[in-house]
Amino acid sequence: MNPAPANGDGVRCVSICRIATNTVTQPFLSREEICLDLKRRLINVLYGTTRQLAAGQGLLDVTLNGADGLEHMTLINCEHIFTVAKEKITAVVGRVTPERRRQIGRKVVEGFRLPL
Repeated sequence: MNPAPANGDGVRCVSICRIATNTVTQPFLSREEICLDLKRRLINVLYGTTRQLAAGQGLLDVTLNGADGLEHMTLINCEHIFTVAKEKITAVVGRVTPERRRQIGRKVVEGFRLPL
């Protein structure tokens, strides 16, 4: 993965990557600088899916689309954070737009009821 330039607030982009599981290639989100850190073997991610779109967006979901570099609309559930091994990353497929990063941040805070 090539590093993305830092945006105006000094935070690197959030990458949309694909990870190989036993049955499918799953889209997920993670902070790019963590993915690039050679010392880290595990990373925290938010998984995405295109399957649940027919059921509608939940209260703690954010929908990503072509503006984020995706071919299909993808639903990100912001209340379930998973840990995956970095070697399972198969590709970077996009980068989350600044507005969607803010939406995801608000949903994570809301989902975990974190005080600000």
